[in-house]
Amino acid sequence: MSESAELYEFVALLVIAALAFVVPFLSTRIKLPVVVGEIVMGILVGLIAHLVLHFYGVDLFPDEYFEGETSPIGFLALMGFVFLMFLTGLEVNFDKLEEVGIRPILTGISLFIITLSITVGFILLLNVFWEIPLIFALVLSTTSVGIVVPTVRELGLLKTKIGQDILIYSLVIDIATMVLLPVFVVADRLHLGHLSADPLELLAVLLIPLIFLMFFVIARLGNLLIWNYPDTMAQFFKSDDSSEVGVRVSLMVMLIFVALSTFVGAEAILGAFLAGAMMSMIFRQNAILEKKLFGIGYGFLIPIFFITVGITFDFSVFMKLTALILVPLLIFVAFANKLIPAMILPGMDKDQKLTVGFLISSRLSLAIAAAHIGRQSEILDSTLESSIIILAVVTCILSPILFRHYFNRLRHGFNSC
Repeated sequence: MSESAELYEFVALLVIAALAFVVPFLSTRIKLPVVVGEIVMGILVGLIAHLVLHFYGVDLFPDEYFEGETSPIGFLALMGFVFLMFLTGLEVNFDKLEEVGIRPILTGISLFIITLSITVGFILLLNVFWEIPLIFALVLSTTSVGIVVPTVRELGLLKTKIGQDILIYSLVIDIATMVLLPVFVVADRLHLGHLSADPLELLAVLLIPLIFLMFFVIARLGNLLIWNYPDTMAQFFKSDDSSEVGVRVSLMVMLIFVALSTFVGAEAILGAFLAGAMMSMIFRQNAILEKKLFGIGYGFLIPIFFITVGITFDFSVFMKLTALILVPLLIFVAFANKLIPAMILPGMDKDQKLTVGFLISSRLSLAIAAAHIGRQSEILDSTLESSIIILAVVTCILSPILFRHYFNRLRHGFNSC
Protein backbone atom coordinates (compact mmCIF):
# COMPACT_ATOMS: atom_id res chain seq x y z
CA MET A 1 0.00 0.00 0.00
CA SER A 2 1.37 3.42 -0.96
CA GLU A 3 1.86 6.11 1.65
CA SER A 4 -0.81 8.31 0.02
CA ALA A 5 -3.36 5.48 0.04
CA GLU A 6 -2.53 4.77 3.67
CA LEU A 7 -2.95 8.46 4.50
CA TYR A 8 -6.37 8.62 2.80
CA GLU A 9 -7.54 5.53 4.69
CA PHE A 10 -6.56 7.13 7.99
CA VAL A 11 -8.39 10.30 6.94
CA ALA A 12 -11.48 8.23 6.13
CA LEU A 13 -11.18 6.53 9.53
CA LEU A 14 -10.84 9.97 11.15
CA VAL A 15 -14.10 11.05 9.47
CA ILE A 16 -15.84 7.94 10.86
CA ALA A 17 -14.41 8.57 14.34
CA ALA A 18 -15.61 12.20 14.24
CA LEU A 19 -19.09 11.08 13.19
CA ALA A 20 -19.13 8.45 15.95
CA PHE A 21 -18.34 11.21 18.47
CA VAL A 22 -20.98 13.67 17.21
CA VAL A 23 -23.88 11.29 16.55
CA PRO A 24 -24.84 10.52 20.21
CA PHE A 25 -25.33 14.25 20.93
CA LEU A 26 -27.42 14.80 17.79
CA SER A 27 -29.45 11.61 18.33
CA THR A 28 -30.33 12.69 21.86
CA ARG A 29 -31.54 16.07 20.62
CA ILE A 30 -33.82 14.60 17.95
CA LYS A 31 -34.77 11.50 20.03
CA LEU A 32 -33.45 8.88 17.65
CA PRO A 33 -31.65 5.66 18.64
CA VAL A 34 -27.89 6.23 18.35
CA VAL A 35 -27.39 3.39 15.90
CA VAL A 36 -30.05 4.89 13.63
CA GLY A 37 -28.24 8.21 13.86
CA GLU A 38 -24.99 6.50 12.87
CA ILE A 39 -26.57 4.96 9.78
CA VAL A 40 -28.34 8.18 8.79
CA MET A 41 -25.18 10.25 9.31
CA GLY A 42 -23.20 7.73 7.25
CA ILE A 43 -25.80 7.98 4.49
CA LEU A 44 -25.56 11.80 4.52
CA VAL A 45 -21.76 11.68 4.26
CA GLY A 46 -22.03 9.06 1.53
CA LEU A 47 -24.51 11.27 -0.32
CA ILE A 48 -22.10 14.22 -0.18
CA ALA A 49 -19.30 11.99 -1.51
CA HIS A 50 -21.65 10.70 -4.24
CA LEU A 51 -22.52 14.24 -5.36
CA VAL A 52 -18.86 15.32 -5.33
CA LEU A 53 -17.98 12.31 -7.51
CA HIS A 54 -20.87 13.04 -9.88
CA PHE A 55 -20.22 16.76 -10.35
CA TYR A 56 -16.45 17.06 -9.84
CA GLY A 57 -15.15 13.56 -10.61
CA VAL A 58 -13.38 13.28 -7.24
CA ASP A 59 -13.93 10.02 -5.35
CA LEU A 60 -13.69 10.93 -1.65
CA PHE A 61 -14.41 7.41 -0.41
CA PRO A 62 -13.29 4.74 -2.90
CA ASP A 63 -14.99 1.37 -2.46
CA GLU A 64 -11.70 -0.36 -1.67
CA TYR A 65 -11.46 1.68 1.56
CA PHE A 66 -14.66 0.18 2.94
CA GLU A 67 -15.41 -3.08 1.17
CA GLY A 68 -13.42 -6.21 1.77
CA GLU A 69 -11.68 -7.43 4.87
CA THR A 70 -8.26 -6.64 3.39
CA SER A 71 -8.77 -2.91 3.97
CA PRO A 72 -8.28 -1.60 7.53
CA ILE A 73 -11.73 0.04 7.66
CA GLY A 74 -13.37 -3.03 6.12
CA PHE A 75 -11.75 -5.26 8.73
CA LEU A 76 -12.73 -2.97 11.61
CA ALA A 77 -16.31 -2.85 10.28
CA LEU A 78 -16.33 -6.67 10.13
CA MET A 79 -15.10 -6.85 13.73
CA GLY A 80 -17.80 -4.35 14.71
CA PHE A 81 -20.39 -6.55 13.03
CA VAL A 82 -19.14 -9.66 14.86
CA PHE A 83 -18.83 -7.82 18.18
CA LEU A 84 -22.39 -6.50 17.83
CA MET A 85 -23.68 -10.07 17.68
CA PHE A 86 -21.44 -11.08 20.58
CA LEU A 87 -22.83 -8.28 22.77
CA THR A 88 -26.37 -9.21 21.69
CA GLY A 89 -25.76 -12.69 23.11
CA LEU A 90 -24.18 -11.18 26.21
CA GLU A 91 -27.42 -9.27 26.89
CA VAL A 92 -29.40 -12.50 27.28
CA ASN A 93 -30.42 -12.54 30.96
CA PHE A 94 -30.74 -16.21 31.92
CA ASP A 95 -31.80 -15.35 35.47
CA LYS A 96 -34.73 -13.39 34.09
CA LEU A 97 -35.63 -16.21 31.70
CA GLU A 98 -35.77 -18.61 34.64
CA GLU A 99 -37.89 -16.20 36.70
CA VAL A 100 -40.65 -15.60 34.15
CA GLY A 101 -41.30 -19.26 33.51
CA ILE A 102 -42.21 -20.96 30.27
CA ARG A 103 -45.42 -19.10 29.29
CA PRO A 104 -43.89 -15.85 27.90
CA ILE A 105 -41.24 -17.90 26.10
CA LEU A 106 -43.89 -20.10 24.44
CA THR A 107 -45.84 -16.97 23.51
CA GLY A 108 -42.71 -15.48 21.96
CA ILE A 109 -42.11 -18.68 19.98
CA SER A 110 -45.72 -18.65 18.77
CA LEU A 111 -45.37 -15.00 17.72
CA PHE A 112 -42.27 -15.83 15.71
CA ILE A 113 -43.80 -18.89 14.01
CA ILE A 114 -46.93 -16.98 12.96
CA THR A 115 -44.86 -14.01 11.79
CA LEU A 116 -42.49 -16.19 9.78
CA SER A 117 -45.40 -18.11 8.22
CA ILE A 118 -47.11 -14.89 7.12
CA THR A 119 -43.85 -13.53 5.73
CA VAL A 120 -42.90 -16.69 3.83
CA GLY A 121 -46.33 -16.59 2.18
CA PHE A 122 -45.70 -12.97 1.19
CA ILE A 123 -42.27 -13.80 -0.26
CA LEU A 124 -43.70 -16.71 -2.27
CA LEU A 125 -46.39 -14.40 -3.64
CA LEU A 126 -43.81 -11.74 -4.42
CA ASN A 127 -41.70 -14.28 -6.31
CA VAL A 128 -44.38 -14.29 -8.99
CA PHE A 129 -43.13 -10.82 -9.95
CA TRP A 130 -39.54 -10.67 -8.59
CA GLU A 131 -36.90 -13.18 -7.57
CA ILE A 132 -36.75 -12.54 -3.81
CA PRO A 133 -34.52 -14.81 -1.67
CA LEU A 134 -36.05 -16.53 1.35
CA ILE A 135 -33.64 -14.69 3.66
CA PHE A 136 -36.00 -11.73 3.19
CA ALA A 137 -38.63 -13.65 5.15
CA LEU A 138 -36.24 -13.86 8.09
CA VAL A 139 -35.35 -10.17 7.84
CA LEU A 140 -39.04 -9.26 7.96
CA SER A 141 -39.69 -11.62 10.89
CA THR A 142 -37.10 -10.29 13.31
CA THR A 143 -37.41 -7.45 15.80
CA SER A 144 -34.92 -5.19 17.59
CA VAL A 145 -34.20 -5.62 21.29
CA GLY A 146 -31.98 -2.54 20.96
CA ILE A 147 -35.07 -0.44 20.22
CA VAL A 148 -37.49 -2.24 22.54
CA VAL A 149 -35.34 -1.95 25.69
CA PRO A 150 -34.78 1.85 25.67
CA THR A 151 -38.42 2.50 24.75
CA VAL A 152 -39.81 0.31 27.53
CA ARG A 153 -37.32 1.75 30.04
CA GLU A 154 -38.17 5.35 29.07
CA LEU A 155 -41.87 4.75 29.76
CA GLY A 156 -41.18 3.19 33.17
CA LEU A 157 -42.33 -0.30 32.13
CA LEU A 158 -39.04 -2.16 32.46
CA LYS A 159 -39.78 -3.57 35.95
CA THR A 160 -43.48 -4.24 35.32
CA LYS A 161 -44.94 -7.58 34.25
CA ILE A 162 -46.04 -6.26 30.85
CA GLY A 163 -42.60 -4.73 30.29
CA GLN A 164 -40.86 -7.99 31.16
CA ASP A 165 -43.20 -9.93 28.86
CA ILE A 166 -42.46 -7.56 25.95
CA LEU A 167 -38.71 -8.00 26.52
CA ILE A 168 -39.06 -11.80 26.57
CA TYR A 169 -41.09 -11.78 23.34
CA SER A 170 -38.45 -9.65 21.62
CA LEU A 171 -35.58 -11.73 22.96
CA VAL A 172 -37.13 -15.02 21.83
CA ILE A 173 -37.74 -13.61 18.33
CA ASP A 174 -34.14 -12.36 18.11
CA ILE A 175 -32.69 -15.70 19.25
CA ALA A 176 -34.89 -17.64 16.81
CA THR A 177 -33.76 -15.33 13.99
CA MET A 178 -30.12 -15.80 14.96
CA VAL A 179 -30.40 -19.59 14.98
CA LEU A 180 -32.27 -19.78 11.66
CA LEU A 181 -30.15 -17.23 9.78
CA PRO A 182 -27.42 -19.68 8.69
CA VAL A 183 -30.10 -22.20 7.68
CA PHE A 184 -31.80 -19.66 5.40
CA VAL A 185 -28.45 -18.56 3.96
CA VAL A 186 -27.54 -22.16 3.10
CA ALA A 187 -31.02 -22.77 1.61
CA ASP A 188 -30.74 -19.68 -0.61
CA ARG A 189 -27.19 -20.55 -1.65
CA LEU A 190 -28.29 -24.07 -2.61
CA HIS A 191 -31.21 -22.63 -4.58
CA LEU A 192 -28.91 -20.22 -6.41
CA GLY A 193 -26.31 -22.92 -7.04
CA HIS A 194 -23.63 -21.19 -4.94
CA LEU A 195 -22.91 -24.39 -2.98
CA SER A 196 -21.06 -27.03 -4.95
CA ALA A 197 -21.80 -30.71 -4.87
CA ASP A 198 -18.53 -31.28 -3.01
CA PRO A 199 -19.41 -33.80 -0.25
CA LEU A 200 -17.00 -32.11 2.17
CA GLU A 201 -18.68 -28.74 1.71
CA LEU A 202 -22.14 -30.20 2.25
CA LEU A 203 -20.86 -32.21 5.23
CA ALA A 204 -19.56 -29.02 6.81
CA VAL A 205 -23.05 -27.52 6.58
CA LEU A 206 -24.50 -30.55 8.37
CA LEU A 207 -21.97 -30.09 11.19
CA ILE A 208 -23.62 -26.85 12.36
CA PRO A 209 -25.13 -28.64 15.41
CA LEU A 210 -21.52 -29.05 16.63
CA ILE A 211 -21.53 -25.34 17.48
CA PHE A 212 -24.46 -25.83 19.82
CA LEU A 213 -22.84 -28.93 21.35
CA MET A 214 -19.68 -26.93 22.00
CA PHE A 215 -21.83 -24.17 23.53
CA PHE A 216 -23.23 -26.52 26.19
CA VAL A 217 -19.89 -28.28 26.80
CA ILE A 218 -17.97 -25.03 27.43
CA ALA A 219 -20.85 -23.57 29.46
CA ARG A 220 -20.84 -26.69 31.66
CA LEU A 221 -17.05 -26.53 32.02
CA GLY A 222 -17.23 -22.83 32.93
CA ASN A 223 -19.82 -23.48 35.63
CA LEU A 224 -17.62 -26.25 37.10
CA LEU A 225 -14.61 -23.90 37.17
CA ILE A 226 -16.63 -21.20 38.95
CA TRP A 227 -17.87 -23.75 41.48
CA ASN A 228 -14.44 -25.26 42.20
CA TYR A 229 -12.18 -22.21 41.75
CA PRO A 230 -14.26 -19.18 42.76
CA ASP A 231 -11.29 -17.03 43.81
CA THR A 232 -9.45 -17.58 40.53
CA MET A 233 -12.53 -16.92 38.41
CA ALA A 234 -13.34 -13.79 40.44
CA GLN A 235 -10.44 -11.94 38.84
CA PHE A 236 -12.51 -11.70 35.66
CA PHE A 237 -14.68 -9.16 37.47
CA LYS A 238 -11.94 -7.03 39.03
CA SER A 239 -12.30 -3.42 37.96
CA ASP A 240 -8.60 -2.74 38.60
CA ASP A 241 -7.15 -5.77 36.77
CA SER A 242 -4.22 -4.30 34.81
CA SER A 243 -4.06 -7.34 32.51
CA GLU A 244 -7.83 -7.29 31.77
CA VAL A 245 -7.96 -11.10 31.87
CA GLY A 246 -11.77 -11.13 31.61
CA VAL A 247 -11.71 -9.12 28.38
CA ARG A 248 -8.99 -11.36 26.92
CA VAL A 249 -10.89 -14.53 27.75
CA SER A 250 -14.10 -13.08 26.29
CA LEU A 251 -12.40 -12.18 23.01
CA MET A 252 -10.75 -15.61 22.84
CA VAL A 253 -14.06 -17.42 23.40
CA MET A 254 -15.78 -15.21 20.81
CA LEU A 255 -13.13 -15.92 18.18
CA ILE A 256 -13.18 -19.67 18.94
CA PHE A 257 -16.90 -19.78 18.19
CA VAL A 258 -16.56 -17.48 15.17
CA ALA A 259 -13.80 -19.67 13.73
CA LEU A 260 -15.81 -22.84 14.37
CA SER A 261 -18.92 -21.33 12.77
CA THR A 262 -16.94 -20.36 9.67
CA PHE A 263 -15.29 -23.79 9.51
CA VAL A 264 -18.59 -25.72 9.50
CA GLY A 265 -20.15 -23.49 6.88
CA ALA A 266 -22.31 -21.32 9.16
CA GLU A 267 -22.04 -17.56 9.50
CA ALA A 268 -19.73 -15.87 12.00
CA ILE A 269 -22.82 -14.12 13.38
CA LEU A 270 -24.14 -17.37 14.92
CA GLY A 271 -20.85 -18.21 16.62
CA ALA A 272 -20.46 -14.68 17.98
CA PHE A 273 -24.00 -14.66 19.37
CA LEU A 274 -23.60 -18.08 21.03
CA ALA A 275 -20.26 -17.01 22.52
CA GLY A 276 -21.91 -13.95 24.08
CA ALA A 277 -24.84 -16.00 25.37
CA MET A 278 -22.46 -18.54 26.85
CA MET A 279 -20.46 -15.84 28.65
CA SER A 280 -23.74 -14.48 30.02
CA MET A 281 -24.76 -17.95 31.17
CA ILE A 282 -21.45 -18.63 32.95
CA PHE A 283 -20.89 -15.18 34.44
CA ARG A 284 -24.40 -14.18 35.49
CA GLN A 285 -23.13 -11.38 37.75
CA ASN A 286 -21.01 -9.84 35.01
CA ALA A 287 -21.68 -6.10 35.32
CA ILE A 288 -18.00 -5.07 35.42
CA LEU A 289 -16.90 -7.36 32.59
CA GLU A 290 -19.98 -6.43 30.55
CA LYS A 291 -19.21 -2.72 31.00
CA LYS A 292 -15.68 -3.18 29.67
CA LEU A 293 -16.86 -5.20 26.65
CA PHE A 294 -19.62 -2.71 25.89
CA GLY A 295 -17.02 0.05 25.98
CA ILE A 296 -14.96 -1.72 23.31
CA GLY A 297 -18.00 -2.53 21.20
CA TYR A 298 -20.29 0.48 21.34
CA GLY A 299 -17.45 2.93 21.95
CA PHE A 300 -15.25 1.84 19.04
CA LEU A 301 -16.02 -1.11 16.76
CA ILE A 302 -19.82 -1.06 16.35
CA PRO A 303 -20.09 2.64 15.31
CA ILE A 304 -17.56 1.90 12.55
CA PHE A 305 -19.82 -0.88 11.25
CA PHE A 306 -23.03 1.18 11.24
CA ILE A 307 -21.45 4.34 9.81
CA THR A 308 -19.76 2.26 7.11
CA VAL A 309 -23.15 0.71 6.27
CA GLY A 310 -24.45 4.25 5.72
CA ILE A 311 -21.47 5.49 3.72
CA THR A 312 -21.57 2.50 1.36
CA PHE A 313 -25.35 2.83 0.85
CA ASP A 314 -26.28 2.37 -2.80
CA PHE A 315 -28.04 5.60 -3.80
CA SER A 316 -28.96 4.20 -7.21
CA VAL A 317 -31.72 2.29 -5.37
CA PHE A 318 -33.87 5.45 -5.59
CA MET A 319 -33.56 5.37 -9.38
CA LYS A 320 -34.81 1.79 -9.70
CA LEU A 321 -38.50 1.08 -10.18
CA THR A 322 -38.18 -2.27 -8.42
CA ALA A 323 -36.96 -0.66 -5.21
CA LEU A 324 -39.52 2.17 -5.36
CA ILE A 325 -42.29 -0.45 -5.41
CA LEU A 326 -40.59 -2.98 -3.13
CA VAL A 327 -39.70 -0.70 -0.18
CA PRO A 328 -43.30 0.45 0.57
CA LEU A 329 -44.45 -3.18 0.29
CA LEU A 330 -41.75 -4.30 2.72
CA ILE A 331 -42.67 -1.58 5.23
CA PHE A 332 -46.34 -2.57 5.02
CA VAL A 333 -45.54 -6.25 5.59
CA ALA A 334 -43.05 -5.38 8.36
CA PHE A 335 -45.93 -3.93 10.41
CA ALA A 336 -48.69 -6.31 9.29
CA ASN A 337 -46.72 -9.46 10.12
CA LYS A 338 -46.30 -8.26 13.74
CA LEU A 339 -49.70 -6.65 14.30
CA ILE A 340 -51.62 -9.76 13.19
CA PRO A 341 -49.74 -12.24 15.44
CA ALA A 342 -49.95 -9.73 18.33
CA MET A 343 -53.63 -10.67 18.58
CA ILE A 344 -52.61 -13.88 20.42
CA LEU A 345 -50.96 -11.96 23.29
CA PRO A 346 -52.60 -12.94 26.60
CA GLY A 347 -53.98 -10.59 29.26
CA MET A 348 -54.59 -7.58 26.98
CA ASP A 349 -57.45 -6.07 25.01
CA LYS A 350 -57.30 -5.50 21.26
CA ASP A 351 -55.88 -1.95 21.44
CA GLN A 352 -53.15 -2.98 23.88
CA LYS A 353 -52.16 -5.89 21.66
CA LEU A 354 -51.86 -3.58 18.66
CA THR A 355 -49.75 -1.17 20.72
CA VAL A 356 -47.28 -3.92 21.64
CA GLY A 357 -47.35 -5.07 18.00
CA PHE A 358 -46.16 -1.62 16.88
CA LEU A 359 -43.17 -1.78 19.23
CA ILE A 360 -41.99 -5.26 18.20
CA SER A 361 -42.27 -4.19 14.55
CA SER A 362 -38.95 -2.37 14.83
CA ARG A 363 -35.99 -3.83 12.94
CA LEU A 364 -32.40 -2.73 13.14
CA SER A 365 -29.23 -4.65 14.01
CA LEU A 366 -30.29 -8.14 12.93
CA ALA A 367 -32.01 -6.91 9.78
CA ILE A 368 -28.90 -5.01 8.70
CA ALA A 369 -26.70 -7.93 9.75
CA ALA A 370 -28.78 -10.30 7.61
CA ALA A 371 -28.54 -7.87 4.67
CA HIS A 372 -24.76 -7.70 5.15
CA ILE A 373 -24.49 -11.49 5.18
CA GLY A 374 -26.80 -11.82 2.18
CA ARG A 375 -24.66 -9.43 0.14
CA GLN A 376 -21.42 -11.17 1.15
CA SER A 377 -22.93 -14.56 0.24
CA GLU A 378 -24.09 -13.15 -3.14
CA ILE A 379 -27.70 -13.90 -2.22
CA LEU A 380 -28.73 -10.23 -2.30
CA ASP A 381 -27.74 -7.56 -4.79
CA SER A 382 -27.10 -3.94 -3.82
CA THR A 383 -30.72 -2.96 -4.52
CA LEU A 384 -32.16 -5.55 -2.15
CA GLU A 385 -29.52 -4.79 0.51
CA SER A 386 -30.29 -1.06 0.36
CA SER A 387 -34.02 -1.79 0.52
CA ILE A 388 -33.48 -3.67 3.80
CA ILE A 389 -31.45 -0.78 5.23
CA ILE A 390 -34.25 1.66 4.35
CA LEU A 391 -36.77 -0.71 5.94
CA ALA A 392 -34.71 -0.96 9.14
CA VAL A 393 -34.29 2.81 9.46
CA VAL A 394 -37.98 3.53 8.81
CA THR A 395 -39.34 0.89 11.21
CA CYS A 396 -36.99 1.73 14.07
CA ILE A 397 -38.07 5.38 13.81
CA LEU A 398 -41.82 4.76 13.41
CA SER A 399 -42.25 1.86 15.84
CA PRO A 400 -41.23 3.67 19.08
CA ILE A 401 -43.21 6.76 18.03
CA LEU A 402 -46.38 4.75 17.39
CA PHE A 403 -45.90 2.76 20.59
CA ARG A 404 -45.46 5.90 22.72
CA HIS A 405 -48.52 7.52 21.12
CA TYR A 406 -50.87 4.61 21.75
CA PHE A 407 -49.34 3.77 25.13
CA ASN A 408 -50.07 7.28 26.42
CA ARG A 409 -53.69 6.88 25.33
CA LEU A 410 -53.95 3.45 26.99
CA ARG A 411 -51.65 4.03 29.97
CA HIS A 412 -54.32 3.15 32.56
CA GLY A 413 -55.08 -0.15 30.88
CA PHE A 414 -51.39 -1.10 30.69
CA ASN A 415 -50.83 -0.24 34.35
CA SER A 416 -53.52 -2.75 35.28
CA CYS A 417 -51.96 -5.55 33.22
